[in-house]
Amino acid sequence: MALGFFIFTAMKEKLSYYWTEFGVWIYFILYILIDIFYGDEIAFYYEKIPKPIITSALFLLLIYTTYKVFTPTKENPEILLTPSENDLQRKENSFISLIFIIPAFIVYFFISDSFNVNYIIFFLIVLVNVKNETSLKRTASFQIKKGLITYKRGKEERVFNVSEITSLEVFPNQIIFFKEDSQELISFHQLEKEDFQNIKTYFNKRVPEISINLAQPVTQ
Repeated sequence: MALGFFIFTAMKEKLSYYWTEFGVWIYFILYILIDIFYGDEIAFYYEKIPKPIITSALFLLLIYTTYKVFTPTKENPEILLTPSENDLQRKENSFISLIFIIPAFIVYFFISDSFNVNYIIFFLIVLVNVKNETSLKRTASFQIKKGLITYKRGKEERVFNVSEITSLEVFPNQIIFFKEDSQELISFHQLEKEDFQNIKTYFNKRVPEISINLAQPVTQ
């Protein structure tokens, strides 16, 4: 039973990762497969639905998607968010998707012999979601609580005792926790200038006894 639960959890996390990273392409492949095997049946029932209802539903979905994307996420001031390798990869994948999606739609618009407002709205929904992913989402985090520094990145979790840390040095691609006789390293793909300042402010405020050093300036 425990083994089965572990396998299910691992598969769920893996599928979640692929869906997050390649969601647009997964949608596209599913659309093609559904169209091949069930296209005629779907078209038959689709034609029976009044077009104003479909247009209204898509328009409401566009409003909801836009509202959700542009509504600021409430952040916990006790947790410091930093970018991980997956965050940067997701941002790059979204830019690539955007490069393909916009020209594809423009080509479709010019070669299509009919104007379909539903396709326009659907394209805008996809565009808003993909454009949202082109901004860097920070999912790795630091939290200082009860004398412990906890770092989380996906399934990874590392805990450091504040009393054992003498200083902290921040590089563009790593953070080093110095102890009396050893050191601990946390690697990043790349920290931005904003992240440098946030790390320094967060640690200075909560653990002023730890010296914070920015190894070198970062420019954008």
